[in-house]
Amino acid sequence: MLDGNFEGDGAEKAASYYGMSAHEETKKPGTRLWREIGGWSLVTLGVAGCVLPVLPGIPFLVAGLALLAHDYVWARKAMEKGKAAVDKAKSVKDRRKSSHVVTPES
Repeated sequence: MLDGNFEGDGAEKAASYYGMSAHEETKKPGTRLWREIGGWSLVTLGVAGCVLPVLPGIPFLVAGLALLAHDYVWARKAMEKGKAAVDKAKSVKDRRKSSHVVTPES
């Protein structure tokens, strides 16, 4: 485990230690700030939407994680796990659909 002492290639080690990606630099200085504000706002709306019947929670969560995945490794991993779960559900659905094929009898 890292103890906070980043020697050598410090930026990359610090980024991985704090859960951020190594490509933090953007062309406009305020871009990352606005992306984080938007991402956290959407995640907050998504969590509220999971509790309240008025808001659609899952789309807000996915959109927020997609914005945060650019800067945070944990958000990128959560998106990858979500994609894997959706792919697994699709394959299960396809297997069930193919097993219930009814052939016409003559």
